[in-house]
Amino acid sequence: MERGQMFREMEFLFRSGLGALSAKSGGLLIDPRRYLMAKVPDTPENMARCLCGGCPSFPGEGGFFCAKGKSTKDITRKGCLCSDCQNFKDFNLVDGYYCADGRAGEGAQ
Repeated sequence: MERGQMFREMEFLFRSGLGALSAKSGGLLIDPRRYLMAKVPDTPENMARCLCGGCPSFPGEGGFFCAKGKSTKDITRKGCLCSDCQNFKDFNLVDGYYCADGRAGEGAQ
């Protein structure tokens, strides 16, 4: 299936509130939001909205992990503020813990 067609179908499924089954995924439910999730532009405006510094899992340095990528420090998962961040909402992000798992959009392929 061509990528553009897959995107349109996944967008339809997401907007209509339906899930998607795929032979490629072995019949597992695919969260179509992963195909709609945008990468967060690394801009001063987006960085200013970042909540990483107040997060219970914050590793003590760095931040803006959804745009910059995962921390070089080990992360102890004590809770996540990603879903409270305006960047998370504006760029249709899913999951969270970008400090541990890497920047938003990396796993969307």
